[in-house]
Amino acid sequence: MVASDCRRRLGFTLVELLVVIGIIAILIGVLLPVLSNARRAADKTKCLAALREIGHAYGMYMGENKGAWPVAVHYWDAPATDPNNAIAGGTARDKRWHDFIAKYLIGQQQVVDSAGKVYSSNIMNFSGTCSNSTVGQPSYATHGEFGTAADPIWIGTMRERKSALWGCPSWNRIGIGGGQFEYGANNGYAMNIFPTAPFDLSTGSGSLYNLDPRKVAWIIQDTYAGTAFPGRYFKMTQWTKASDRALLFDGIHNGGYWITAAWNYSWPYMPDTNVPLPTFSTYQMPIDWNRHARANPGKVKPTDLSMNMLFCDGHATTVSARQAYKAIRFK
Repeated sequence: MVASDCRRRLGFTLVELLVVIGIIAILIGVLLPVLSNARRAADKTKCLAALREIGHAYGMYMGENKGAWPVAVHYWDAPATDPNNAIAGGTARDKRWHDFIAKYLIGQQQVVDSAGKVYSSNIMNFSGTCSNSTVGQPSYATHGEFGTAADPIWIGTMRERKSALWGCPSWNRIGIGGGQFEYGANNGYAMNIFPTAPFDLSTGSGSLYNLDPRKVAWIIQDTYAGTAFPGRYFKMTQWTKASDRALLFDGIHNGGYWITAAWNYSWPYMPDTNVPLPTFSTYQMPIDWNRHARANPGKVKPTDLSMNMLFCDGHATTVSARQAYKAIRFK
């Protein structure tokens, strides 16, 4: 009789199983937020480390270019005699800040084109033939991972997430639903174009072309795309208030673009109040204040520490939208 009772007690009862399952569910509920927070903190740390490494690359570029830093974007029209015109599908060229400093960050890369030809280089978009899309020319999308025969080492080197140029583990090319924000040359960081803000405006508000071009590190040269904006390269020492001024920051578009830009609202949104900040699809701007926030996108407040920023003196830290706005525009 006793032996029979022992055999019957070898298994768990249904109630006991339910209790165990309930305990496991409670533990999972407790641990998941902790693990999520730990991963978020680790991603934020990796992102900050990448920004600091990029800051060192700016210093190396400066050492080879008489103390100057890159501009955010430089557009130009190649002359008719340029042998790369046929390769690029037109005369429009552009180089972005990451093209200028890539050789200090990506190491030697090897790519193979569709014909099986192998290219090896650490120079990215040297000729600027991975250009902005204009009528009748290849677009960022069609350049794809390879680039052009003139500039084969391009965005694929960042997409593999093997260098500081990609930088942020939390960056997943999410943006405005199609277009340049989700492919091509976007690596999740935007460069500030205001070396001397707040004295960069020739008028109080309006589009990019209301800026004083002598004080903006963003260039459209000649008649590229039917426009011109003669910004310029600045020496590192000309970026004033280095410990307070942003150099790079989490962004959804790295070229420093402003679309339907009204400076006190659309970009960069002036976070005067503590209302939730908009998501990417509502306001088209490069600044990404949702990147490292604990709150869900669109629920982030201007005072939440939610984005990473590299300052001109080389230090990187996590800032709020309000702090970011001041570091970019000094307003």
